[in-house]
Amino acid sequence: MAAMRLLFNFLIVPFFLSTFVYAYSSNDVKHWCSQTPNPQPCEYFLTNNPNHQTKPINQKTDFLKISLQLAQERALIGHANTLSLGTKCRNQLERVAWNDCVDLYQQTIQKLNKTLDPNTKCSQVDAQTWLSTALTNLETCKAGFYELGVQDYVLPLMSNNVTKLLSNTLALNNNGESHQQPSYKDGFPTWVKPGDRKLLQASSPASQANVVVAKDGSGKYTTVMAAINAAPKSNSGRYVIYVKGGIYNEQVEIKANNIMLVGDGIGKTIITGSQSVGGGTTTFRSATVAVTGDGFIGQGMTFRNTAGAGNHQAVVLRSGSDLSVFYQCSFEGYQDTLYVYSDRQFYKQCDIYGTVDFIFGNAAVVFQNCNLYARNPPNKINTITAQGRTDPNQNTGISIHNCVVTAASDLKAVQSSVKTYLGRPWQQYSRTVFMKSSLDSLIDPAGWLEWNGNFALTTLYYGEYMNTGLGSSTANRVKWGGYHVITNAAEASKFSVANFIAGNSWLPSTRVPFTAEMGLLFSNFLIVLFFLSTFAYGYSSNDVKHWCSQTPNPQPCEYFLSNNPNHFHKPIKHKGDFLKLLLQLAQERALIGHANTLSLHSKCHNQLERVAWNDCVKLYQLTIHKLNKILDPNTKCSKVDAQTWLSTALTNLETCKAGFYELGVQDSLLPLMSHNNLTKLLSNLLALNNKGESHQEPSYKDGFPTWVKQGDKKLLQASSPASQANVVVAKDGSGKYTTVMAAINAAPNYNSGRYVIYVKAGIYNEQVEIEANNIMLIGDGIGKTIITGSQSVGGGSTTFNSSTVGIMGEGCIAQGITFRNTAGAANQQAVALRSGSDLSVFYRCSFEGYQDTLLTLSDRQFYRECDIYGTVDFIFGNAIVVFQNCNIFVRKYPETTNTITAQGRIDAKQNTGFSFVNCVVTVAPDLKAVQSSMKAYLGRPWQKYSRTVFMKSYFDSLIVPAGWLEWNGDFALSTLYYGEYMNTGPGSSTTNRVKWGGYHVITNAAEASNFTVSNFIAGNSWLPSTGVPFTAGL
Repeated sequence: MAAMRLLFNFLIVPFFLSTFVYAYSSNDVKHWCSQTPNPQPCEYFLTNNPNHQTKPINQKTDFLKISLQLAQERALIGHANTLSLGTKCRNQLERVAWNDCVDLYQQTIQKLNKTLDPNTKCSQVDAQTWLSTALTNLETCKAGFYELGVQDYVLPLMSNNVTKLLSNTLALNNNGESHQQPSYKDGFPTWVKPGDRKLLQASSPASQANVVVAKDGSGKYTTVMAAINAAPKSNSGRYVIYVKGGIYNEQVEIKANNIMLVGDGIGKTIITGSQSVGGGTTTFRSATVAVTGDGFIGQGMTFRNTAGAGNHQAVVLRSGSDLSVFYQCSFEGYQDTLYVYSDRQFYKQCDIYGTVDFIFGNAAVVFQNCNLYARNPPNKINTITAQGRTDPNQNTGISIHNCVVTAASDLKAVQSSVKTYLGRPWQQYSRTVFMKSSLDSLIDPAGWLEWNGNFALTTLYYGEYMNTGLGSSTANRVKWGGYHVITNAAEASKFSVANFIAGNSWLPSTRVPFTAEMGLLFSNFLIVLFFLSTFAYGYSSNDVKHWCSQTPNPQPCEYFLSNNPNHFHKPIKHKGDFLKLLLQLAQERALIGHANTLSLHSKCHNQLERVAWNDCVKLYQLTIHKLNKILDPNTKCSKVDAQTWLSTALTNLETCKAGFYELGVQDSLLPLMSHNNLTKLLSNLLALNNKGESHQEPSYKDGFPTWVKQGDKKLLQASSPASQANVVVAKDGSGKYTTVMAAINAAPNYNSGRYVIYVKAGIYNEQVEIEANNIMLIGDGIGKTIITGSQSVGGGSTTFNSSTVGIMGEGCIAQGITFRNTAGAANQQAVALRSGSDLSVFYRCSFEGYQDTLLTLSDRQFYRECDIYGTVDFIFGNAIVVFQNCNIFVRKYPETTNTITAQGRIDAKQNTGFSFVNCVVTVAPDLKAVQSSMKAYLGRPWQKYSRTVFMKSYFDSLIVPAGWLEWNGDFALSTLYYGEYMNTGPGSSTTNRVKWGGYHVITNAAEASNFTVSNFIAGNSWLPSTGVPFTAGL
């Protein structure tokens, strides 16, 4: 597969795992979609959902969020589809344009993720900016094929309505306001760091550089790109690169945030290149310097492209850096010199040279006190600007304020034979304003030029305000509907630094001087990836073979890392670098797998296939979420965290596959979903991340890990935790809600504190899904507060989706609740509770079912003083779980064989398994009378590396002497790990136990301690915060 690209933290689907679990009523969908500019794709995607649960759309904000999530989903599918088209490129030109599109889809997904991420806390203006950028990215993708004359073959295969969905979100998010008041402290927004604020005030900012680049070897690096590559990828502080005087002939791409390039001044420090459309590249990729990392500052630099006027588009600098600043820089080119691509930008005291459309793009950008030099063009026509706004709701445009527009030295001698215009409309809603600027005599009296006939003349916005100079008269300007001679100061103020790019809220931090107002009243905006660059590189075949040979599955590792069309090569020096690479590769393959799975919906032949397919969509999302958590530097995950979440990711994919087999529909759709080697890549990661250690010592403060909140620590210590509930559920109507699911739906989706739901005594017949974090369910006690359901595999559900209660949100606590499934023994698998909740706790709860009662699906879990009832494999899954002081009741089964556990570890490096400590295994009342005719086993190996240990527990006489049961012949008998340590009771004798290679009678306390709360689930580091009592050791 060509074009490995990293899909970053941003790529994260984690922000809307639950939304598309629901369908929406057709009336709601029609009502809300009718308010968008593109109702047809809106209605189609929201109504074509196979799920039978419906959820109302109550408010415009709900609909906006749904629309954003829909756009994100379609963008992910579009990205995966684009990646898959790499092999269809027939020539180098198609590959060049295709390669741009892969990048641009990634950037679109990043912007949508930033908008959706609750941690970003983006304002309405931020959202409008980033949505504008997302739409610009897709238009740029398309443009590349047209520029190179290869639009007929690959491009038509890429369309998937994302542009229309983005246009809908722009319209919904826009409420006619462009600005909002920022929050200040000491004259600066509260998020501005003092160090960044002072940097450009320094008389010599170069003296504060982190690294120095010097052509003569007197610095740490001799090329700018080498210094960029060495910069931290996820830098929150300013990273300063001083580039000494010299000519640096190289193509530079800056993807890290908060980079500052400082040179020795215009004409002294020069970065130059010669890429162009005439030379076989796209406009987008022709840039000598390209910046996409946010918060970039450039000072005292010359950026140059020497391709020449005859080579058509040849970009000097392309900036898609949000909140970027260029101060005392020069941009020297001909056609398409400066590509102000997207987001918010500011240029101060800069020189820009060019011929045709030499300031162009779709950013929200202000030029202040700049010199714009028109050069001598081959065709005798110059156009200074070509603004690219494609949607009326994009908050983009070009504002030129207090600037000088004049002729370059090569034009002066022939100025009378050349016509120079202020701009022309590249796109339908092109927007450009010149204010208080000096327009020299080179400007044609008409001022502005058509692009093509009447195109955009009534929809554009071109304005002039209080300009001076021989070319400033508006008497003979164009008479287009969209052209404005601005006479109203209030209208002009919309395009000031303060308003157009919300400069007052972020420019002070750069210390670049700027004029906020033009002497006008104004209101202000509020302004508020990680590793975009990794797969911009290829990797040498020797490095790839060396590192991949150390994994259990070298073939897919080598294939995906070697099949990269890019010609930049980057070494893989350390195991840590290789691990990160493979994580990013797995993330990309998971995204592709998710998109492929979504696309297969129409191929489902029947309801059973749709049920299994629906599980897979969700499980892919959960997998992506786990990989994102590992990759996100803000998570600061330990090796044990990473091993846990990788184990979960692998378990999710196996669970997806299992659903098709359970329902007997594995032959048609499942082969099309083949997990594209993702399972092998995850297995590689588990092996690389594992260094023989399962545990690590947590960091403590006052006996608790530093991340534990005091309120959470005390909650379960309270004599009546229900009294601290946020909401109450009561069947009799005495609470705020009458169903548990209604209370769950009302809980905050991204809650960092504990959210307590008290469920009063009663029988609640409903299916409950908990996806929010930090939920606590408190009942009135076992047998009093009962949540019950009856879904089952026999009834047409998958095991995964049969659960009466399913929990995927992290940090869930349940106390005093009975979870029940009444489908009965004859209906096969029927789950009472499914938990994939990391660091979850169940205290004094009961789980009542028959086959597959308790699905401990994944992650770290703890059960204390609980009762578990069942028949076959009634405690199963692939979590890292400890049961302490629990009662395990074996029920009567139509067959004559019961098995308590079926642990599902599928990879030897997964840190998963079951540990039972101080538990009681006995018969349920319905089994006592016929106990002699039944055989009960401690467990059987569901998967190859099944791992289960019973320690210091009491086994009643129902346990047969062999203790454990085969799954299928010799399967897993030498690779499993089953252990018993110091158990008691009539069924505890190990004398006649199985003689399998993987069975262990543990006699060593040190070995047994590996499975204690302290070690197996690192309980000392998180259980104290719950207040649930536990025994750390043996």
